Amino acid sequence: GATFMAAGSSAPELVTAFLGAFVTKGDIGISTILGSAIYNLLGISAACGLFSSVVSRLSCWPLFRDCLAYTISAAAVLAMIADNR
Repeated sequence: GATFMAAGSSAPELVTAFLGAFVTKGDIGISTILGSAIYNLLGISAACGLFSSVVSRLSCWPLFRDCLAYTISAAAVLAMIADNR
């Protein structure tokens, strides 16, 4: 559920960044995409934790898995855009 909530909340920024990077050839794209993703990853997770009334035990594996997936995704975005094609 949190993944769909994060995707839905960043959809407008993603469309704006896509249009800025690929249609109008502006330089707003990379910072908007990565900034929106970082905010959704950290901001929404922190707000859910702050407003939760249940104490949860967390393990290291989900955090490691999500950080690894985000790092690979961000590197793929930067690699695709870095070749200027």
